[in-house]
Amino acid sequence: MVQELLKIHDPDRLNLINAGQAWRLLMETPRHYKDEVTFTDSLGEMSVNCSILEEYKD
Repeated sequence: MVQELLKIHDPDRLNLINAGQAWRLLMETPRHYKDEVTFTDSLGEMSVNCSILEEYKD
């Protein structure tokens, strides 16, 4: 899903790091979810809607 979005929206940035590096970065990055399509900060004060991902759900 993410790879497909990158191919569409930013093909020049595809595969800048390998999968192992990407996984380590992902595991080091804190994630807080307000709901299914919204990321928020740890205090719940700032939110980012990511509803574009809903289009790609199976």
